[in-house]
Formats: sequence, structure tokens, C-alpha cells
Amino acid sequence: MIARVLEIELARGVSEGVFPSGSAAVAVGDKEPIVRATAPARLYDIASLTKVFVATVLHRLRARGSLDLDASLGRLWPDLAGLPVAAESVRALLSHRSGLPAWLPLYATAAGRDVVMAAARAPTDGPRPTYSDLGFILLGALCERISGCDLPDLLSVEVLDPLGLPSVRYGPVRPDETHPTGHCVFRDRPIVGEVNDENAAAMGGISGHAGLFARVEDVCRLGSAWLSSIEDRGGPLPADLAREATTSVEPGAHALGWDTTRPEGSSAGSLMGPRTFGHLGFTGCSLWVDPDARVSIALLTNRVHPTRDNLAIRAFRPAFHDTVMRAVLQEGLQDGSP
Repeated sequence: MIARVLEIELARGVSEGVFPSGSAAVAVGDKEPIVRATAPARLYDIASLTKVFVATVLHRLRARGSLDLDASLGRLWPDLAGLPVAAESVRALLSHRSGLPAWLPLYATAAGRDVVMAAARAPTDGPRPTYSDLGFILLGALCERISGCDLPDLLSVEVLDPLGLPSVRYGPVRPDETHPTGHCVFRDRPIVGEVNDENAAAMGGISGHAGLFARVEDVCRLGSAWLSSIEDRGGPLPADLAREATTSVEPGAHALGWDTTRPEGSSAGSLMGPRTFGHLGFTGCSLWVDPDARVSIALLTNRVHPTRDNLAIRAFRPAFHDTVMRAVLQEGLQDGSP
């Protein structure tokens, strides 16, 4: 039933012009993901879902005692001394409560590592919380500083290799491995195989806020791994840290690297439980995990092709998740699961 529902929903997304191509995966409990796609399996630019992979690295460093979330950036990174962000804690950046702007066109005036310092020079006088790409640009660089490793290598060692997620990688990737993500005005060309996000592109495609490509089953498996940690059944983190990282002090706000659901209007729909956590990606991607139903649902699309002005994904996502959850719950009743 679940497989058929995924096929129908993805076909609906294409026929209604929500996205030109998409893939979806559902994993229940310890089971392998059920995967369906509108085209032969390929990588997708997962945009801000990169953040949850980088957050997993940060929490792994924390679990080993290599990182104190309540330490200020200035203490961990002396080069930031005198900048407003130096007074902000890692916890504040992870939860989007640092006061940093949501976004700035850093790519217009900086490239490479200079993009990181341009983000660090931004003011911290904005509303709190404010969802901020800049905060995760800094967190990605902080991971490298603490570990002494480049972010791709660190991600492989801490997350991808231990969890068995072979498709996940920073770009560029071969054009025939992925889907196009529209025309970039900044680069003045169609984008395929390169990161869609301009700030990440200015950094060479490697950043803490965007840059990863992945197949849908591996994104879903990350959700399942976090579920295992929450249930104290192994996984990448101790149970207490995983539970803290996925719980916000206020409904609908970000936790520590993850988003949470709100009572109404959540992209996760209306049928996932109150402990649900997840994240969205600008290119039309999402990952939501419901610990009560023990389900992970990943959706990857290239809704930004040919234009990022197509916002139909906003209405599609909650309806998609409700339809999938009905199938999950019905199938659970049929096989006698609690």
C-alpha cells in the first residue's frame, strides 16, 4: 500500500506542475526504506537538508566531549574576536536564535573562505529566532576548526560511513547523476550537477548550510538512525542527546539543528505526532521523522527547475505527508503493529 501511495503522490506532483521529477522514501521502525521515483534513481541537490547532516557531526563531536554547545564562538574561534557573533553560543546558532540575518548575498562580494568571514561580520541584532543560513555557514567552518578535517572528510568519518549512506556527497557531481535545478542569474547558466545555492557555490560547493547531493533512501536512513538513537537502540548519538536535539522549547520552532512541527500549517501535515522533527530544503526536499509512529519520510524533488518562483511545493508537502501517514497507519493496523 505504501509503495503505491508514493507512486500516486509523485505522479500527482508531476502532473500538477509541482516539480518535474521527484523521489520519496518511507521507513517504518527497523525496516528498510520503501522507495519510489518518477525517473531512474538519481541524486538530488538536497539544499538545506545539508544542515541536519552537519548538525549530526556537531552532536557527535559534543557526545565525545570535543564541543560544548554553550561555549561562545569567540572562545572556540579567536579569529572572531571583536565581531558581534563572537558572543553567541553554538547552541544559539544551532537553534537559529543567534540574531544573525536569515540570508545575505555574500557571493556578490566574497569567494572561498572569505564567504565564511563575511558571514561572521554580519550583525546579530535581528529577531530571535530567525532561521539563518549564515549561522550554519559558520557552524560548518567551526566543525573544520575543531576537528582539523575538511568538512567532506569529517562528514564521511562521523556520519556517512558509520551509517552506510554511500550516495551522500558534496558536489559537483556528473550531470547524468542528478537533476537540473534551474537557471542561475549569478552564474548566468543552467545549473545541473552544481549546488543551486549561490553562497554555497561561492564557497566551492562545500558549506554547512547547503551543498550536499543524495539519493532519497539515504536521506530517509539518516532519519531512521536518529530514531534509533532516540529509542536508545544504537544510532549515531546517545539517547539523551538525541532527544534534546530534536525537542524545541516552543512548538514550531527549531530545536538543535532540526525543525519541529506546529499545531497548524506544518509542512509535515496534520497526522504526524507532536514529537515529530525534520527539516526542509529550498530545492523542494524534506525529511520528517515521527518517533511515536516510528516512521521516517523523505521527499526529494527539483521543484526549482526551471524556475524557483514555482511555490506549489508548499501546498503539496502537507497533503503528501497526510496521504502517506494514512497509508502507514492503515498498514500498521493490518499487520497488527501497535
